[in-house]
Amino acid sequence: MKKLTFALAILSLVTAFVACKKEEKKPVVTGGTVKSLDDLYERNAPAVQKFKIDASKGGKIVGDRGYVFYMQPGDWRMSNNTAATGNIDIELIEVANAVDILGTGAFTSASDGLLGTVGMFKLTARKNGEELKVGGNGIVAQVVTDENMNMSNVAIFKGENVMANIDSDNTSNNPRVQWNPTGDTTRINSDSIRNVFDSLHKFSKVKKICTLTLRFNGWCNLDKYINSTTGFPILVKYTPNPKLSNVRAILYINGKTSIDPRGLFELFYSADYSFNSSFYNLPPGLELKIIAVANDSDGNLVYKVKDVVHSSNPIVIDAWDSISADDFLNYMKSLW
Repeated sequence: MKKLTFALAILSLVTAFVACKKEEKKPVVTGGTVKSLDDLYERNAPAVQKFKIDASKGGKIVGDRGYVFYMQPGDWRMSNNTAATGNIDIELIEVANAVDILGTGAFTSASDGLLGTVGMFKLTARKNGEELKVGGNGIVAQVVTDENMNMSNVAIFKGENVMANIDSDNTSNNPRVQWNPTGDTTRINSDSIRNVFDSLHKFSKVKKICTLTLRFNGWCNLDKYINSTTGFPILVKYTPNPKLSNVRAILYINGKTSIDPRGLFELFYSADYSFNSSFYNLPPGLELKIIAVANDSDGNLVYKVKDVVHSSNPIVIDAWDSISADDFLNYMKSLW
């Protein structure tokens, strides 16, 4: 940690070159019919933020949400492991709320359990079209999270795209991000608290700063496990309705307390109009929110929210409410 603090101190003395960035805006779906849930999610994904830096000099980039990345010469490597030099293109995606998770498919599940997230992002770099890898001393990243976030047992996870059967018609073609544990908890320092400006929404707020050394490119997540070996799987059933299609069940977990990491996970569709958490068990007594959403025969959205205390009993969805696309997205954003 002393090395990390020293590296940050040295970097702060250097006038880093921060290139102009071009943010790609995507159209926002409002009320009315939607082609599919995947289409709705994808069109409301967080923007890909683009930067240019001189890899020979290093530099600093700051995302819209206040995530900061410090890069030194040699941190980005070519496929032959030589240090990248000259201008490189960097792309950043910051995931800050439930709609961002829906849009990126970066749900909070690992290859071996359910997760609560502190913060996640995707950072990639290219030189003349070739994707670069992280080398050198590693990139110093600063992730912002809630001021009182409980960081105990939080570790670094690396993400990869996978396909999953998560809707009743098995029509989802968008990949999901599956998180794989790196086992690394030693490179996270969360002692810093400061005011962070969110340039996307034009406000400042006191946040906890989680500083880590990033040793890989692509998807990164700060998570903790919330599943239990002695708990119960989640089972959601819905009453068959020929007017419904693309039915999905989303699990939202607000943590054991208000300062614990939150989780958002699409339950697996199995058969017989039911969804489950597969081999992921959750401890009994945990407060959960199940959000069922589907298309009706006219292409409109319908949904149902169930607030439950977790037990071995199945959760039954037998009635649906109409909702516009923008109201559904606003509701999901309100979760955090």
